[in-house]
Amino acid sequence: MRRLFALLFSLLLPASVSAQTVEERYAAARDLFDKLVYLEQRFDKGMADLYADNARIIIIEVRGDNRVKTEMTGEELKTFINSYLPNAAAVGEWFVYSNVSITPEGDRMRILASRTSQKTGDVFPYQILVGPGPGGRYLIWEEQSIVAPK
Repeated sequence: MRRLFALLFSLLLPASVSAQTVEERYAAARDLFDKLVYLEQRFDKGMADLYADNARIIIIEVRGDNRVKTEMTGEELKTFINSYLPNAAAVGEWFVYSNVSITPEGDRMRILASRTSQKTGDVFPYQILVGPGPGGRYLIWEEQSIVAPK
């Protein structure tokens, strides 16, 4: 009877994210990254929904020889995205990503890329840590980027 109960209980639970193969996690991470790029290049505020509220965001601004580090949560970034995107769209500030690599990091996946500003031509490293959130939907849990405002 215990075995039957355990079997029925396990069938009723959603599939465990940690039971995903590396290939499945890679595909989910790639899908999330592709969606992020797609929404970002269209100045779509829906990109804010890709971030976990408690994500750790680090933005380093390069101003000449100085670097200014800003840290915020995903929730704070969502507010920033909603105010920033209209300005970015007005001046045509968007990015192209290259040299993309995805590697496992625990139950999450780290995505590294080179990010090129289409406005200035500046190229900087970019990285995000993505993984399952509530319900198994992949979210961005960490983002590190460098920007050079002109």
